[in-house]
Amino acid sequence: MSINNIFLLLVPEESNFYLTKKNIPPLSLGILQGYLSSKNFRVTIKDLNPNFAKINNKNTFGKWSLLFDKNFVFDNLKGKTSRELQELIGSLIANLDFSDIDAIGISTGSGISLWESHFSFLLGKVIKEKYNKPIVFGGLNVSYLFLFKEIFKEFWQLILENFKYVFLGPGEKPFEQLLKIFQKGDSENEYYNIDGAIYYKNGELVSNGYGIPSFVCPDFSGLELKAYSTIINLENKKLNEIHYIKWAYPYNILAHRINKSKSALYKNKEVVFLPYFFNHYCPYNCAFCEQSDLKKRNFCSKSADLVIRDLQHLSKEYDTNYFHFVDNTFNYTPSFVREFCAGIINNRIEIYWSDCARCNNLTEELLELMYKAGCRRLVFGFETGSPKLLRNINKKLDIDQLKNVLTLCNKIGIWAELEVIVGFPYEFEEDFQHTYNFIKENKNLINYFHLNKYYVVPTSLMGTYPEKYGMELIRIQNYEDLLVRNKQLFENGYNSKEDDRGDFNFHIFSYNEKNGRVFTEILKDTKEKYIKMYDLQQSFTSVKEAQLYINSNKILLT
Repeated sequence: MSINNIFLLLVPEESNFYLTKKNIPPLSLGILQGYLSSKNFRVTIKDLNPNFAKINNKNTFGKWSLLFDKNFVFDNLKGKTSRELQELIGSLIANLDFSDIDAIGISTGSGISLWESHFSFLLGKVIKEKYNKPIVFGGLNVSYLFLFKEIFKEFWQLILENFKYVFLGPGEKPFEQLLKIFQKGDSENEYYNIDGAIYYKNGELVSNGYGIPSFVCPDFSGLELKAYSTIINLENKKLNEIHYIKWAYPYNILAHRINKSKSALYKNKEVVFLPYFFNHYCPYNCAFCEQSDLKKRNFCSKSADLVIRDLQHLSKEYDTNYFHFVDNTFNYTPSFVREFCAGIINNRIEIYWSDCARCNNLTEELLELMYKAGCRRLVFGFETGSPKLLRNINKKLDIDQLKNVLTLCNKIGIWAELEVIVGFPYEFEEDFQHTYNFIKENKNLINYFHLNKYYVVPTSLMGTYPEKYGMELIRIQNYEDLLVRNKQLFENGYNSKEDDRGDFNFHIFSYNEKNGRVFTEILKDTKEKYIKMYDLQQSFTSVKEAQLYINSNKILLT
């Protein structure tokens, strides 16, 4: 059987309705295309976000809110697609022809979004009815649906009644294996042996677990790269770093829109910030995190010399000096840091980048090397300033060491940011104040902090052994509850500082503390802490600086 022409699609995000610009092309499509092309498949990739943004706006909220209607979604998956769905999807893929395509891959996106999840499988249904081609699904939203598979039991039944091939985790190698099975005409039962495959076994929804990433150099050719471009000032590199690396989302995107309007006033150029990663699966086991899953694979990484080779190629191919690394931790070993930085510096590669990091092995020497090699921003997993909670969650973080690294970053010129979580079990007022006070007292050293609420991940250590952490798990939301709340947030443009969609969608389980607070008290306390931390976040210099720039140029955004 001839299987050669592959079409890969990425579904749109809700953000298109209220922020009509993405500043980074999708890494998932780049990796899949890079890998499958290297295996001699002919690949076409299409991110539907730019198309979606062109034909939809806030006036179309109403019709697209149907994707939060469970009956609408299920009825279309159970039978022939309705005229209403045909009109919604048809307008988006009207110019796409799958007649000569042998297999179609749909990335469900990475927004932890029921809207994206529903969109993905409804899109697949429309394409399947018209073209009757094999369709393969993957993406972070699949992982989310599988993580809470009991909640989405009905949805999973409909998914697998309609589609045979759905994968968890890195998808490039599993996709290739599946295509080779098609080519050889082997039994489709071979699918059940592929890493990441999801299927029913003795009536239970199971998966073969996450596979190993290929670490292939991504290939973004074929994408409309102008849709992700950013205007840079050729006469003021530092200003570019401030606007697009220092400032948090969405201020970096709004700055681009303003700078584009002013671009006639200075020498400028449109560039693309490229996503890239070179390590996978966290080497640490923080008990709250899905990466503490006992079934997870071991940490794996690409060598420094191959990373440098990729970056040289990508920089030249796409004429950019800007990269957004999306690794679990950049400095997993000091030797990697030295090899990487020496290669960038010795080869005179001019790039500017950001990544996640741990403070454990960072010295002034290493941070200076990293700055010389283009590092401009590092995000550290701080989570909490409470010594008690740090022990409870197995964070292995030394607060004094973190303070020292923040001081060094500030001295050297690297913007340091923190991940913060409120709502941990047994986070009493004293524990919260440790976190709040650390951030407030070190505002001059911290560029920004990312605020999250604690949620129970079923496969994490805390989710798997709740009694060990003094927790009694309570299910507080079902599928219908999630849809109602998501629809409200969607129609309000996600403007509430009290709720974040990603956090909200993960809050399916709460907990009672053994001989302590019940979940209703915990939810109330967490909400109050979240609002207090949010207000502190908005007082940060980087936020006020960005807001002042946006507000003073607001007329250019209309």
